[in-house]
Amino acid sequence: PGGVQVTLFIRVLEASAEDKAVELREAIRGLGSASVVEMDPTEFSSVPGTPFAYWVSLRVRGLFSALPAFESEDRFVLGGLKTQYDERFVRAWWELKASGRSAGWPSFAKGGTVSPFYSDVPLCVNWKSEGDEISDYAYQRRPREGYGAANRGLHAYFRPGLTWPLRATRFAPQALPADCIFSNRSYCAFASADALAPTLAVFNCAVFDYLFKTALGRFGYPEFIVGILQRLPWARPTNDLRDHMASLAHR
Repeated sequence: PGGVQVTLFIRVLEASAEDKAVELREAIRGLGSASVVEMDPTEFSSVPGTPFAYWVSLRVRGLFSALPAFESEDRFVLGGLKTQYDERFVRAWWELKASGRSAGWPSFAKGGTVSPFYSDVPLCVNWKSEGDEISDYAYQRRPREGYGAANRGLHAYFRPGLTWPLRATRFAPQALPADCIFSNRSYCAFASADALAPTLAVFNCAVFDYLFKTALGRFGYPEFIVGILQRLPWARPTNDLRDHMASLAHR
């Protein structure tokens, strides 16, 4: 009616592999327990990237247009260092002499498993002469790409931030201390110093994980990429709420 084209979506993802066909047939007949959703496909465009998120409520989709994007003001997200040869340029901290970290081998965040709020940074990377050896190696391998292949996000190295593994069951970042370098497989988000702890609390909550996966269009084992986080909705908390969230994150 009124020119609106409503599409019918039948969700049988919760059924076992053997039961999916049965569930689908029963849903088409108007029976069974499969969820059936009617919606206008143009509503997908309210979420950045227009994911096929038919299961998401109108209220949730509305957050993407009602709230500003995460990457605005002093907040930003980056991918980091790509050595292109970890066996040569990366070491565990115990492989270095005691003076290693102060002699051109800073800590190197390189992903890992899901670890909400905190994770050790057991690796170090060869950053002598500000990474000249890594850059030279990258240039020799791919001269047309130049040095950018090795040193993305260079201006944010050694800043405190929030980092997470690229692929995981859920979005659960950890605090990244100052004086570290982050990798292209362990993305990093930055904000003002007083906003990092409350941002870490929000990042680790189930609601934000749901919004992230909604924008990705998948809930299984996705890649939590920079481009999506940059555009996720971000609410500005009151000072009291921000302090409370910071306290929870520290605890």
